[in-house]
Amino acid sequence: MHHRTIRTLSLVALALVGGLLTSSCSASPANAAGSWSMNLTNGANGCMFSNWTVGDTTTGVPVTITQSGASVTLLVTGGYATALDLLVGGHEFTGAVDGNHVNARLTGRAGSTGGCAYTTVGDLEGTLSGDTITGNLSWSYDTNSSADCGMYAVCETLQAMNGTRPPTSM
Repeated sequence: MHHRTIRTLSLVALALVGGLLTSSCSASPANAAGSWSMNLTNGANGCMFSNWTVGDTTTGVPVTITQSGASVTLLVTGGYATALDLLVGGHEFTGAVDGNHVNARLTGRAGSTGGCAYTTVGDLEGTLSGDTITGNLSWSYDTNSSADCGMYAVCETLQAMNGTRPPTSM
């Protein structure tokens, strides 16, 4: 084997072990519950969404987060909920809080093209710090891995995200 291949395999093994150690040492979930105002900045448009401009911002998106233990639901509300329903087929993310990290997924509308069956998904990854959250939103598709899926199988459209909520009581 070439040194580069061995080094790459070593890095992959280290990442896997690090991931296992991190997941086995989870912290108590931070409090994510509340009424949030989120801001988004469009990044790379790998899924070729129409009317997408890199750098465009959306501010003041109302999101209500409910939490039970480590489980969270992020509900986009108002006109933004209607827009998400029309564009992707849903406006509710479900997931978990591990320490101060929030991971949640929106499962949207299913579709097909040729032999490809796909579902639009949005994956939110955020870090809580008191009454602020920062992170990313990644839009992609879950597919049946058919050869007909083409870009649906590999594309990703990104948004940077941050938000605030009114101060929580101590």
